[in-house]
Amino acid sequence: MIFILLAFYTDLTTHKIPNVISMTALVMGWVFHTAMNGLNGLWFSFIGFFIAMFFTILLYSIRAVAAGDVKLFGAIGAWVGIDVSIYILAYSILFSLIFGICILIFKKENWSRMKSVYVYILNIYIYRDIKFIKTFITNDNLQFPFMIGVLPGVVATYIHLFLLKGVI
Repeated sequence: MIFILLAFYTDLTTHKIPNVISMTALVMGWVFHTAMNGLNGLWFSFIGFFIAMFFTILLYSIRAVAAGDVKLFGAIGAWVGIDVSIYILAYSILFSLIFGICILIFKKENWSRMKSVYVYILNIYIYRDIKFIKTFITNDNLQFPFMIGVLPGVVATYIHLFLLKGVI
């Protein structure tokens, strides 16, 4: 959680997540799991790292997240493994979507952005062609730090998986 809070602060203030935060968290995750469970722990940590990186690289390829977010999610995967990192990513995307929609609603000049997103989605559905995604990506889109969604995503995952365990 310390690394998440540090990344949140730096991403909000500088729009970057320094490598020192991500790489320190990554190495500490590998060391921790190796010390606790030997090679099985290291394997757990490596697999979590690679799967978390894989999914965030997909998001990076469509410019939904920045490179620092990819590295941070690799570190998160190294600490929590595959299952929990997927929950964190899913919740983070959900919270980012909610935050982005709120920005679009409360900023009147962004109504045209919402209409253009609708048009792009409709064109993709009708023509079954992803060239519209490439056009949309190259346009000046609404951007905000992904950590705005990641921090509540981590908290929601913790509540969902650990505090409400057996309740839901």
